[in-house]
Amino acid sequence: MPKLKTDRSLLEAALVAFGHQLGDVTLAIADIKRMLGKGDGAGRRPKPSSDPSVPLHGAKIAAGQCRRSSRVKQQRQRSSLH
Repeated sequence: MPKLKTDRSLLEAALVAFGHQLGDVTLAIADIKRMLGKGDGAGRRPKPSSDPSVPLHGAKIAAGQCRRSSRVKQQRQRSSLH
């Protein structure tokens, strides 16, 4: 079976998306626990860390850098055609 080449930016975007989904699921679980009267049931999302070493934030930063470098590359290609 041939191996598919997976683009790094695609994996980083998936990581960000799954991180958002995880936050939504965590919030839903807290709501259910609150309704059942179990656990802390704070019902709010945990405060994201401002530490850039946190993997989710690192993935967001990397994805942004990838988008910016892609735009620069496209602009250079356009300018070389004219």
